[in-house]
This record gives sequence, structure tokens and C-alpha cells, in this order.
Amino acid sequence: MGDASMKAYLVESYVPDLDEAVAARTASSLCAATAELRARGVTIEFLHSFAVLGDETNFSLFSATGPADVRRAAELARVVSDHLAEVTFYSCD
Repeated sequence: MGDASMKAYLVESYVPDLDEAVAARTASSLCAATAELRARGVTIEFLHSFAVLGDETNFSLFSATGPADVRRAAELARVVSDHLAEVTFYSCD
């Protein structure tokens, strides 16, 4: 996220019957959707997904210039976005 106009966004999705295979497919779909948007000139990156299997919740992290592009990626990937928020990172430094 070296571009100052880019911000980090977290998508939270409730996924019934979430397991490792579903989580992997979700990440793959989001990656493909993000690549498609980039090919159209949209400034967005899919960074990571992580799943809390026991809670049937999937989280996906993006870098984008705005939340609308993240919503577009989720829609293209057919991933329901139950919550979308801008996030800030902190480290030990």
C-alpha cells in the first residue's frame, strides 16, 4: 500500500457451513474479481482472506482508493459483504 491514495478495507462475511474449501474458493474468487477490476483500470488490490471457521465468518482485506471498488469486487466474486469498514494498521514499531 505504497500509494498514499490507497486505504485498507476489511470485508466481513457470514458464510453458513464455512470450511477450509469454501474459504479457499472465496479467496480465489475475490482474487479473480480484483484482477478483473484492475484490468478495467480500477486501483484495487486483494491482500488476504482469513476465516474463523467456528464462527462461520470470513474476513477479506483489500487496498483500494475507496469502499465502492471493494464492494464491486465482492459483488463480482458473488461474496456477500455483511460489513465493510476502513481499517488502520498498527505494529510494534
